[in-house]
Amino acid sequence: MVHRIVQFSFSKYFCILLFSIIHTILFSSDKNSLTLEQINQKIDQAYSQLDYKTCIKYLTLARTKARFELGRDSVYAMYTSDLGYMYKITGQFIMAEKLYLEALDIRKQKFGRIHPDYSICMNNLGRLYKAMGEYEKATYYYREAIYVREHLYGKDHPKYANAINNLAVLKKVLGHYQEAEKLNLEALRLRKMIYGKIHSEHAESLNNLAELNRALERFEVSEQYFIQAKEILEALPKPNYSLYASVKINLAVLYMSLKRYDEAERLLLSSNEIMYNHFGEYSIEYAKTINNIAKLYTQINNLEAAIPLYQKSLEIREQLFGPHHALCVHATNSLIKLYIKKGNYKLAKKYAKKALFQLSHQQLDLNINQNWHYTISLIKIPSITLKIELIKLLDNLYDLLGTNLISENKIKQKIITQTAISIYQNIMKSFISEQDKLRVMSKSYDWMIRQFELMDMENELLDAFQVAELHKSVLLMEATKSSTSHHLGNIPDSIYYQEKMLLKKKESLETMIGERMNSLNSDSLQSTLINVNLELNAFITHIHKQYPMYYNSRFNYKPATIQNIQSQLEDKSCLIEYVIGNSSVYIFYIDKHQYFLKKIQLDYFILKEKLEGLRYALSEIGYAPNKRLQLNNSLFKNAYWCYENLFKPIEKNLKDKSHVIIIPDNELVQIPFEALLSKDISNVETSQYNKLPYLLNRYSFSYNYSATLWLQNMQDRHKSNDLILGCAPFYRLSDSSAINKRNSINKQLRKSLAPLPSAKKEIMALANNFEGLFVVDSMATEATFKKNASQYGIIHLAMHSVFNEQNPMLTSLAFTENGDSTQNNLLYSYEISRHDFVANLVVLSACQTGFGKYEKGNGVASLGRAFMYAGVPSLVVSLWQVDDIATSNIMKEFYEYLANGLSKSEALRLAKLNYLNNVSGLQAHPAYWSPFIQIGNSEPIKIQRKYTYAPWYIGLVMMCLVAGLIFWNRRRIF
Repeated sequence: MVHRIVQFSFSKYFCILLFSIIHTILFSSDKNSLTLEQINQKIDQAYSQLDYKTCIKYLTLARTKARFELGRDSVYAMYTSDLGYMYKITGQFIMAEKLYLEALDIRKQKFGRIHPDYSICMNNLGRLYKAMGEYEKATYYYREAIYVREHLYGKDHPKYANAINNLAVLKKVLGHYQEAEKLNLEALRLRKMIYGKIHSEHAESLNNLAELNRALERFEVSEQYFIQAKEILEALPKPNYSLYASVKINLAVLYMSLKRYDEAERLLLSSNEIMYNHFGEYSIEYAKTINNIAKLYTQINNLEAAIPLYQKSLEIREQLFGPHHALCVHATNSLIKLYIKKGNYKLAKKYAKKALFQLSHQQLDLNINQNWHYTISLIKIPSITLKIELIKLLDNLYDLLGTNLISENKIKQKIITQTAISIYQNIMKSFISEQDKLRVMSKSYDWMIRQFELMDMENELLDAFQVAELHKSVLLMEATKSSTSHHLGNIPDSIYYQEKMLLKKKESLETMIGERMNSLNSDSLQSTLINVNLELNAFITHIHKQYPMYYNSRFNYKPATIQNIQSQLEDKSCLIEYVIGNSSVYIFYIDKHQYFLKKIQLDYFILKEKLEGLRYALSEIGYAPNKRLQLNNSLFKNAYWCYENLFKPIEKNLKDKSHVIIIPDNELVQIPFEALLSKDISNVETSQYNKLPYLLNRYSFSYNYSATLWLQNMQDRHKSNDLILGCAPFYRLSDSSAINKRNSINKQLRKSLAPLPSAKKEIMALANNFEGLFVVDSMATEATFKKNASQYGIIHLAMHSVFNEQNPMLTSLAFTENGDSTQNNLLYSYEISRHDFVANLVVLSACQTGFGKYEKGNGVASLGRAFMYAGVPSLVVSLWQVDDIATSNIMKEFYEYLANGLSKSEALRLAKLNYLNNVSGLQAHPAYWSPFIQIGNSEPIKIQRKYTYAPWYIGLVMMCLVAGLIFWNRRRIF
């Protein structure tokens, strides 16, 4: 059964009803004698005068009256919804949410799901959650509105077009620009078809497309769309003043970004005149316009002109909404920033105190210390929107303190960064969606870099390491801790498997929707996903209340300490963790007996350029023969530069170390340290790649997404068998009946997959030497893998991977296509992450299985990480396109060394060195041997060999037996 996020109990209804009654008693006694019709007139009058407080009073009275006179019916639901709207626009989001959900509950019970009133509820909740910053919930409700309106009205109806438009705007806010563009274009097409070209709805869609293109920095396209929208609105027989002024304001903002200030000012001033004349001085439209004019004046340094405009905007908003609304805090924050820029720090502090009052509803001082930090962190702020305004206030206070760089102010700045991070951590816990969490983690990461810049690393090294680890692989840790918490007995098996089932279903639906996004999902997938997400929200709320130990172990992230890590390190191993800042790189060094931190002054953009140059030289050498000399120069130059700046500063401490554990950061995740050069050979022309001074010659390297995850993998050792599951599919270049059963995208994808003849040899070599299950050609299907993957301690997959940059969940491993109707023979990342594995090692002998988009706070979105989500402690993955023959040779040697008892990292190192010693020329280029890296637990594992007996060995055994029999018979004779 699908559960709603909130199910109102009798006690909740009673509390709301009691509140309404008490509120009503506060009115004068004559109000109780008013009819609903008379109350409606007073509501309309108050609303026309923008008197929202009076609106709330009379809506509360009408709602109470409707409840007693008519019962909990559609009229009561209407007043409940309208009251929710008034609470929304006045910034009282929690009360608005309760009322909207109650109205939804009534309307769904009375009318069912496919009904106009239900559709209105979906749209209202979408708008509310968008305003609250809870974008995942907003997405669900907007998608549900699309589904309902399609079934009610069809796709050529205005209300369906409006629903598409709402989702498009939200996707732009989320930064999902590709999806936003598709939705915007669809909304534009529908509105033009429904209304015609000269219509405000058509102009609004053009305005939205212009805004999106501005965000994408397609400034010329953006300007064209804005001008089209403006011309349409000017041609309307009945003016739409609000939209017309908004389009001009948005065009002005575009011109501001292009530094076309005179044009921007003309547009803003004319918009201001429109808003003032048609909506009045005390209107939200006028306040918004003068706020934008103030921004322009601030940008061009006309600060004296900006001040009264900001102050007027704040005054209007406070009169309309009260002082605690997010728009009021936003205006106050703008004034703080302006006064800092003006150098009037006294007034900046005055407004900072005002902003604190607006946010906390209490008078707080600016005596920034640890007590202040705890006070601010504990403020009960009802919406994420207001929490973001609190972060903006902290940003202003940080800048204010930076105007006088005394040591005391640096300490206060550090406390502010600590406060901001704790608020972001709090926000992240309120989200279930990974995308929402990652968005928050990215913001928190930026504050972490600020904190690093302020820390006294000699005295605060331990704290600095904790802060760094707090921002690495957080979601991956949550996922892997699920299984650990379950095995500790914190929750029943049924609850654990219910969570896994819901997550698996959610990701399956999201993937299917992602595949069908071009068609806007005309089926019920969106609706099903909404219900699953509502159920998942209810489930997480349930375990939070019923199983707090499990919830805390899952979602309260506690990073590893340096002492914890030292306890698990071997004498010849060390761990090196990188944190990349804007102008510095921080390198933590930890071994069994010591730890320290090196701060390297290094501009981020220079570092990025060098790393990208190195990766390009490594990954493109086989595809650009005409650029070989240029690529060689780039390789030699950048590989040495990276060594000199990123590794050499700590290498003197590695004299007795043979194994280096790397915790990379940002662009470093795409670079194999083995290929760095310890000598400058940039002026040497050489093709003897196997004789270059690689770090591979000195150390074995393993990698991890975080030190905390490495520690967990070391402590939670898997108990598994020593058998191998090996798969090598085949790929047909020609079309086939099996491929024809797939959709057009999969058909095209299949045709692009070239045969991998060495992959089969790779698997057969393993089959000849080791015990296990080895499937090739037609047997190497997705169904075969899924059936057997949970039974083997080692999994080796020699196949193509299909990288999906736009949607990492759709990155996949391509198995043999056999036309299976239940499996499409593409094993997606989301399927991997929810599978039950017992493997201690997964080897992905495929292209780019360790490559993907770097996510601040969560590592690399890759196929390899998907296996770690599923609890696999150790991986071998590739960073770019790999050579079929080189891969086969390296893998064969890797397993031999592994079977001889070597660690995984050392086995991979020796396999690469062995390869280098047996090839020459271009085949020895690091592009061929360095893409494979080992991630996770590097400890040795057992592999069960397959023993074969040569004829001479059998003959020797037989001779021994015969000799034994003769000897035994002689003893009997004598």
